[in-house]
Amino acid sequence: MSSPSLQALGASARVQLRNTPAVHVVVSGVLQPLAFAVVALLADRGASADPATPVLGAGLLGLWSSVLWQASFALRTEVWQGTLAGVLSRPAGFAGVLLGKSVVGAVCGAVPVTLTCALLLAVLGVPLPVAHPLEFVAAAVSAVVAAVPLSVLLASSFLLARSASRLSENLAYPVFILSGMFVPLGVLPGWLRPVASVFPYRWSADLFAATRLGGRTGPDWLWFAVTAAGWSVLAAAAVAAVLHRARRAGTLELG
Repeated sequence: MSSPSLQALGASARVQLRNTPAVHVVVSGVLQPLAFAVVALLADRGASADPATPVLGAGLLGLWSSVLWQASFALRTEVWQGTLAGVLSRPAGFAGVLLGKSVVGAVCGAVPVTLTCALLLAVLGVPLPVAHPLEFVAAAVSAVVAAVPLSVLLASSFLLARSASRLSENLAYPVFILSGMFVPLGVLPGWLRPVASVFPYRWSADLFAATRLGGRTGPDWLWFAVTAAGWSVLAAAAVAAVLHRARRAGTLELG
């Protein structure tokens, strides 16, 4: 990446950080994972041999929710402020600007989610055994990295579709149920289970379990890489579609 692109990425990240509503961070990074984790633990009532699993699953849901809501407004805000045309016309490139926004969205989701889950485990006295600490940390970092292409794809798609807030609402809970992060895949109908396989966080959940309990991680890493790469390709295509509409049709700021 060229120096102007790096400068654009850094400047975009700083602007996005200043413009990130605190309420979004608190709701998606603190309240939502806390609520899901507590509900799951109360429903389990000690029946599970590994009560930390629903807490980690709730953390992944919080990360997804944070990415979803941050991405839904990342570019729409530029439209409302009348700055989108300037962003698209900068020599540094649109991709660097959007990447900076997406990195901030991922970090703003990951930090409060991690602190919330750690605090909840500590307060409840829930043990968190980890058989492979380095791989566990790598799995956590990879989940945050995977949030970036997801955010790029969502931000671009929401800009093209225009109904960002409605799409965010419609995408949140189906993913909660079908991704395998929180609801066990075994309780879903067999024909629905393959839907979870295309979502990288489904494999993140498996990686958390395998690295903590000493299971095999090779297949999970492979599938995580494949799904993350697939979403990255879709993200690149969405960015290209935004640029095409901006340059050929000039309709992005209408409506």
